[in-house]
Amino acid sequence: MIGKKRIDSESNSLADVKLVAARPYLGKAVFCVDNVATDVSEMDLANFVKRMDVSIISCHKVKPRRSAWQLLSGIMPRGRNTFRLCVASEDIGKLLDAERWPEHISISH
Repeated sequence: MIGKKRIDSESNSLADVKLVAARPYLGKAVFCVDNVATDVSEMDLANFVKRMDVSIISCHKVKPRRSAWQLLSGIMPRGRNTFRLCVASEDIGKLLDAERWPEHISISH
């Protein structure tokens, strides 16, 4: 839980005014965006997500996730891009709306 009450020094008691946050809390959530076409860059994905009105903290291309049998066999999936996307936690609902994403794009924690 993160507090939401705004402190107004004129309408609250001194005890309420003394108890304030040191800085705004920037909660974040990290997701794996997988099965993306190989010609899509970090900037392309970031621009797409920004148009959803989602605050991006970072976006990096990473190695694709592999299933257990791929790990054991040493197989590296090819022909797709995978990204590590970190967003503000308050925007998770907007990010995880499947209707806003192209078919077959996979998003997971």
